[in-house]
Amino acid sequence: MSDNTLDISALLDAMERQKRIAFNNLIDGIITVAAFTILTFITPWIFRTYFPMELSSAENFYRFLQVGLLFALLYVCISRLMFMGWDLYRIAKITSRTILLEDIKTSDYRSNTAAMKMYELLSQEDKLVRRLLCIAAAFITLTYIQSTEYFGEIVYNLALPTLFKSSPSLIVLPIYVIMLFSLSFVISSLIYIREQLTPLFDEIYAYTRSIISAQLSSSICPECGARIPQKAVHCPFCGFKVAAINRSKVEKIADTSS
Repeated sequence: MSDNTLDISALLDAMERQKRIAFNNLIDGIITVAAFTILTFITPWIFRTYFPMELSSAENFYRFLQVGLLFALLYVCISRLMFMGWDLYRIAKITSRTILLEDIKTSDYRSNTAAMKMYELLSQEDKLVRRLLCIAAAFITLTYIQSTEYFGEIVYNLALPTLFKSSPSLIVLPIYVIMLFSLSFVISSLIYIREQLTPLFDEIYAYTRSIISAQLSSSICPECGARIPQKAVHCPFCGFKVAAINRSKVEKIADTSS
């Protein structure tokens, strides 16, 4: 049974879970880049060693295989580095929003409707940003591929119309158009998600500001360590007489100034 009212402890739980997911994704990105790099250089060796080819076109096959793997490695490295940057940004952003609320005991976000909404929105935001970064990585990879001599050589050896052989960039032009439409959709979806998240973040900001203002207008009881109002005569927690200590501090300051 979920509660429709805003619960700061449940909102904090949703954000902390998202931070842990970002940290796990960061580790996965490092492992993926390392594994794919090893695979890129091992695969051609495996083909040469265990699947030898006696044909005259064997060297061209191995060459195209290695070039294709290198281009795939370029895309994976660019996209995963972007993902890791995004994950680091998420971790830093969530930490900055919750660092003053670490003493609050969190409750399960699934017990509160607003917290569940925040969790889902943050998950959707993460997916959309990753899709956006994938499009950016694909754009960079395709642009780089077109500038290499291998791309022109492959296009020349393929049975394509003369128009494509004279202008190889026309081959990837439809891909650029698809990426452009995908980009517009992702950006509009991200704007909508941010608009939905803003009221929830504002609630956390307001609660954080209230804590800061309460801390600025309070002091610490020297007996039990509890936070009490600055003008309190007795500590409401242990009953210690705070007014006498405050009065003695004022008298010392007066004596020093005189």
